[in-house]
Amino acid sequence: MQITTDGIVMAALSAFAGYFLKAIWDQFIKKNQETHNKAASFDKVEMAEFIKATMMDNINYFQKKYNEAVEHLEHVEKDFLALREQNLAFYKYQLINTCKKYIAQGEITQYQFDRLAELHKIYNSLGGNSQGDLYYQKATRLPIVKEHDRIEINHGDDELYVTAEDLEGHHSNYYDEDNN
Repeated sequence: MQITTDGIVMAALSAFAGYFLKAIWDQFIKKNQETHNKAASFDKVEMAEFIKATMMDNINYFQKKYNEAVEHLEHVEKDFLALREQNLAFYKYQLINTCKKYIAQGEITQYQFDRLAELHKIYNSLGGNSQGDLYYQKATRLPIVKEHDRIEINHGDDELYVTAEDLEGHHSNYYDEDNN
């Protein structure tokens, strides 16, 4: 469901219509009470003229508020589109650089694959183009390695990957020395 500027304004007008009709009636009653010392009957022509003048005042007021609301919504839409473009640029940068990193390492873990798929999904939902898609397709063709075969160490923006084979024979006996 898409909400339009006209729809929002019409809903607001409808919501306040009852309030303003009651206000018109109250103003008419007050005017007649002051003029006729609270006891005179209402003249139909006088009532019609008063309602017409009050309605014109309210129509002019609503037209002004409508124009202000439309102008405000145009600014909001412009700001929203700018934020959308910023998000798209951010996710494009993240997607392409993440893909390049995985392509350079020549393999990908299931966790990395899932994280990459989520980045790609967000990128496309923001209107991403085929440049990010090309990198994504290359990265998702990489062989998937088991999670337990790799240890991922995050260090800032860089990630260090060490396989289980790299760690064989390299253990510290620091713990053993402290317990002796």
